[in-house]
Amino acid sequence: MCIGLYGEREAITLLVEVAAYLEAETRHQATKNYLSRLLDFLKDMRVIDINQAKVDSSPATKKRAVNTPISALLRFAVQRGWCDVPVFASIKIKEKSVTFLYPGEIRMLIEMAAPHLEPLLVFLVGTGARASEAIELEWEQRDLRGRMVVLWQK
Repeated sequence: MCIGLYGEREAITLLVEVAAYLEAETRHQATKNYLSRLLDFLKDMRVIDINQAKVDSSPATKKRAVNTPISALLRFAVQRGWCDVPVFASIKIKEKSVTFLYPGEIRMLIEMAAPHLEPLLVFLVGTGARASEAIELEWEQRDLRGRMVVLWQK
């Protein structure tokens, strides 16, 4: 048992909470992947011990992959009385300058690509989709007659 802001409560580990979170409703595979990486980072830490200092200790490349899922998990834990309401500072990551290709360079890239990659490159360039959005695209998100797709990552 642990004493929290709202009194005594059982000390739930993140592993137990992730299992409950996944059982509560159907989650997208991308969410499961984020949770798996989160468990690698936080191992078997107790939910009530997760704080800003722990989130800040993650490498910059992992901050986005840590902050969003841990916030969702802790809101889930709050609803069950497993921890106090979490408040994390927003992530500050230096913006890098954007490198882009000119139309001629794009044509050359597509022409030089392996034949099986050409449609993917045309799709990415034509829509502005991220590679992860294209890879996670579900069949029901496309409308061939209307010539459109709905890009949505959960």
